[in-house]
Amino acid sequence: MPLKTGKSIGLLLLIQVSALAVPLATMPFLTRVLGPSSWGHLAAIQALAITLAIIVEYGYQYTATRSVSLARDSPDKVKGIIGDVFGAKIILSLVAILVAIGLYFLVPSFQESGALFIAGTIYAIILGWSPLWYFQGVERLETAAAIDVASKVLSAVWIFVAVRQPNDAVIVLGAQACLTAAATAWNISRMMRGAGLPTIRMSRAGKSLLEGFPLFLYRAVVTIYSAGSTAVLRGISTSIETGNYANADRLTTAAKSLVVPVGQVMFPKISRLHAENPADAKKLMMKSLVGVTVPFALAATAGIFLSPWLLPLFFGPDYGVTIPIFQILCLTLPLVAASNVLGIQWMLAKGREKAFNTLVVSSALASIVTMLILVPQLGGVGMAWSVIVAEGLLVLTMILYAVFSRE
Repeated sequence: MPLKTGKSIGLLLLIQVSALAVPLATMPFLTRVLGPSSWGHLAAIQALAITLAIIVEYGYQYTATRSVSLARDSPDKVKGIIGDVFGAKIILSLVAILVAIGLYFLVPSFQESGALFIAGTIYAIILGWSPLWYFQGVERLETAAAIDVASKVLSAVWIFVAVRQPNDAVIVLGAQACLTAAATAWNISRMMRGAGLPTIRMSRAGKSLLEGFPLFLYRAVVTIYSAGSTAVLRGISTSIETGNYANADRLTTAAKSLVVPVGQVMFPKISRLHAENPADAKKLMMKSLVGVTVPFALAATAGIFLSPWLLPLFFGPDYGVTIPIFQILCLTLPLVAASNVLGIQWMLAKGREKAFNTLVVSSALASIVTMLILVPQLGGVGMAWSVIVAEGLLVLTMILYAVFSRE
């Protein structure tokens, strides 16, 4: 692996790990201080925030990174890309706010704390505006990564100092939103100093949205039936049941997120290789497939066998139901790794957007049907199995497409 590629993956892994490891570090504290009910409600709003943030982010961490990487020798083109992305994000932010308002009035459980819901919505918008895609595209991630990681560490410190009782759940999202906003504003100002002040043309934003739709669809669907499943469960179950599911989901989501930086770095490289040397592109994709799937399968096996001893130590004695849910969700680790490589690094890199969209939507529909059948009877366990169905079907159909499309 070239030095620059390894460095890029390492920096993105650092950002990704901090995004989930720092919140994970606060979980044993929060599950005990907030208690099962308040923790479950907070976890649901946090999951909703992550899901809404996907609307604003829209897959630009892939598509905009690729565009900037290809145009970085032309300052005017880079400035134009930034303007297009910013214009699109203004539209997407409004869409996310409208979705949040609709959910607030449609789902009574979200109305338990209006302040917490508002904080979650603001946090979602801020998350979606991260400009790390620019710094990755120009291969100047070091300082941006340091700022991003520092904001997450400081938010954890704020939480440990300020949260003392179940009613303090809003402080958690407030700390995360404020410090993420500071880091995002700082990195955007650094981007402006490097690229110049962009001109935002809303007419061009529409074109940018169309180009980024396939990756947005994939990330939105995967987020909804993974991280978003906690918010969905809160809408149809108790906060205590949601808290147990959220514990298992947070741990497995943290592990699954580690495959994202690999895809972010490999996607533009494999895209270029498809045009220059398809055989080399296939070899690189296969190496990536083995390189991420095998470690994730080993991690899943370890998680299944060790969870009965480790989870009670981590979350406390009030979350025993977390264990079987976690064991089921561990099965998603190698599935997500495989779908990320086969979908993003192969199908989308080859320009097979239509087939990719069909497979993603089909898996999402299967997840919804399974969810409607299993969740009313099994609660969090049923939600976990619905995620397995979606991920398994997606990987299976991608493999079948690769075999029968003769490509």
